[in-house]
Parts: sequence; C-alpha cells; structure tokens
Amino acid sequence: MFPAPGEESLYPSDSEPITGGSTIQVDAILFPADEDLPRIISIQVRGALGGVRLVSSMIMTTAADKRLRYPLQLFYGKESFSDDSPVNRSISKITSGKSFYKWAGNVLVLKFTGVRRHGYIAPSPEDIETVASLLLKEL
Repeated sequence: MFPAPGEESLYPSDSEPITGGSTIQVDAILFPADEDLPRIISIQVRGALGGVRLVSSMIMTTAADKRLRYPLQLFYGKESFSDDSPVNRSISKITSGKSFYKWAGNVLVLKFTGVRRHGYIAPSPEDIETVASLLLKEL
C-alpha cells in the first residue's frame, strides 16, 4: 500500500498540493527525534515539498479500516533508516516502543483539506493518536 520507510514515495507528484512559488503558513504535527512528545507547530510551506531530495513522504488515507476524511501526509528523512540515526524518541514513546519501523530523525505530519489533497488544514490532537495507531502497523 505504501513504500517502506526509506523508499521513494508512491506519490511523487500528485501529493504536492501547493504549486509554483506560493508560500502558506500551516500547522503540522512534529514528532521530534530528541523529545518525548509530539506537538503541533506552525510552519511555512512553499512550492513542492516532495521536490526536496532528502525527504520522502507517504499519504495515509485509512485508519482502523476506515477512510480518513482528511488524509495525513507524513514526511521523514529518506536516509534516516539507513544512516544509523537514533530512534525517534517521541514516536517510540507514543507507540510504547512498538512501532513497526524504527523511525529516526524528525517526522512531520500535515493534514490535507480533503480527499482531493489540494491544500492543508490544521491538525487536531486526535490526529496525533491516529498517526500513532498507524505507526504500529506495516505501512
């Protein structure tokens, strides 16, 4: 369904809802590598996020066998699974150390405005729980 962490995204072009040089400010969920808990932060997004060479992403469209009304896009370092980076502490803590993959480095999650994935909206604390449950499974 999704590429394994460290592999290229299945959605290299259609997952980029912002076009050209436009810049927007959006809230995102940050799973910091060196902190215990994820948090919602505000970031600037410009152009095609997927165009950054060292970042991969995957789109989560279902959770608990139900289609998400607002899909989530997870960004992570492409090399973080093969460069012996330390395990992401906040993901390890929120999944009680049982995540399917040993996520490393910072992980950022954006929430799409809807199934057409044309823009982003602010995530809620419940989205952190959704992501945590998804990280327990093979993606």
